[in-house]
Amino acid sequence: MRRALLAVVLTVTLVFISHPRQIWAAATQADPWLLALAFGLVLVDRVVMAHRWYELLRPAFSGRTPPFLDVLHVSFVSSYLGTLLPTSVGGEALRVVAFARRGFDGARVVATVLMDRVLGVISMLLIAIIGTGLTPHLLRDPVIATPLALVFAGSLLTATLLYSRRAVALAWTLLRRLTPRQLLSRARRFLLAIHRHAADHRTVTWVLAESMLVQLLRITQAYVVGNAIGLHLPYTAYLALIPLALLVLLLPVSIGGMGTGQASFMLLFGRVGVSGADAFTLATLLLLLSLLGNLPGGLAYALGRELREPGAPVR
Repeated sequence: MRRALLAVVLTVTLVFISHPRQIWAAATQADPWLLALAFGLVLVDRVVMAHRWYELLRPAFSGRTPPFLDVLHVSFVSSYLGTLLPTSVGGEALRVVAFARRGFDGARVVATVLMDRVLGVISMLLIAIIGTGLTPHLLRDPVIATPLALVFAGSLLTATLLYSRRAVALAWTLLRRLTPRQLLSRARRFLLAIHRHAADHRTVTWVLAESMLVQLLRITQAYVVGNAIGLHLPYTAYLALIPLALLVLLLPVSIGGMGTGQASFMLLFGRVGVSGADAFTLATLLLLLSLLGNLPGGLAYALGRELREPGAPVR
């Protein structure tokens, strides 16, 4: 309830700050064909995301994972049901529940979901580094450079854990000494997810590449929508800014990124000369397209198709 209230209050406040008439003008004058193209890219990125998770499930269950179409089904349904839950955390929990209810080992499913999230965050950072490398003047802006530096440090640490089991063991030793008891179980689950995949460098590298493809698809969506409402920024600006804006959406402080998404776009795109109204419109249209991209999951959920079990699941 608090998150819903925060989302509504923040969104309404930003609307008035950005001038409602300007927002309405930008939205109603958007090119419908470009918006349709962006929606097509949303559907493509959903499929790639499902395949990324499928690639993590395969080694976790020694080839006894469900067919890709079933993984795609669960991914779409969980995205749809997670729309009104705190950011993407709710959707990820639903993915775990969907497989655990069918007899698959819940701990291993959790490990794949956590790894999926970790590699997604690392891919955001890598794309942001490429973008800021192509637009170095943005690094002189503390609003952009500070969060980029923080995320870089965290992702560098995580990448080290991904490719070194010794680093995982050292991290667990430190966490047992420094982490409060109430948080220790979460830290343990995170490290177990890392540990399960640390030795499989091929899978980790492949999934990281797919994660970067997902980020490029989302950046291209933003670029297309930006052009649809008359923004004429270079693609490199989106490369640098969109990953940082997407990281804000991961914070479990709102519902579906409402309010926080618009705020992050207004702050970041304002640094490159975009008006508050245009940045608000860009963020809102992207959120709406994302919601539309979840509708196939709603249809699959309404039809009630059960997940096929291709064999005796690992318990």
